[in-house]
Amino acid sequence: MADRFRKVQAGQPLEVSSQAWNSFIDLARNEKDRKHDRNEDSIEDKRQADIVKVRNQAGVDLERFGIVELHAPIIGPADNLLEFKQRATFEVGVAQLATGNRIAVLTEPLKAGSIGHAIAAGVTLARVSVGIQAYTCAQPIAGQAGYLRNVPHGPASILWMEAEGPLRWAIIRIDQSNSEEIVFITSNQPDENGYFPGVVQRYDTLSKSWISQFSCKVLDANR
Repeated sequence: MADRFRKVQAGQPLEVSSQAWNSFIDLARNEKDRKHDRNEDSIEDKRQADIVKVRNQAGVDLERFGIVELHAPIIGPADNLLEFKQRATFEVGVAQLATGNRIAVLTEPLKAGSIGHAIAAGVTLARVSVGIQAYTCAQPIAGQAGYLRNVPHGPASILWMEAEGPLRWAIIRIDQSNSEEIVFITSNQPDENGYFPGVVQRYDTLSKSWISQFSCKVLDANR
């Protein structure tokens, strides 16, 4: 039987059978479908933009659903701008006293020095330490990568949580919208534009102290 898909040498007449031509059309359609799928994947990648690549710089192995503090990018724009533009990445470590809203939850176990993925915004599972009263938010605990602390205001909203136990599984949303902060006015002398210097602070319930976040200027609303 003649090979309908044999190659043609230079100078030979081109004869294409209907079966060969239909096969070429099928290949072209498949390639078009694959390109369409790649376009769909790119849209999905955008939906998954809240999942970031992270490198464990904590010095210890971390478990899946571990709570980490976001640091600088793994590769910054000064290191390799093209690589930096590909995707958001972070070095991560164990939360500290001033971590604040810069948290993420690991999607997989991550050995020290290894690269994996974490959820920096959106819905995920996490463990939460609960006191006598249960609240609707959670925040990181300095030095603790295993779970969050249940608080009235914090960078994570609790969508669902187990009803009992000091350490409970919860479904949380990292959204940064429920953090309670105040402005501490550092001087009663305004500048030439009428602004008073101040510092935005967050109250840490564990240490029972105010943690300074950043400096700012404010206006007296009563004037």
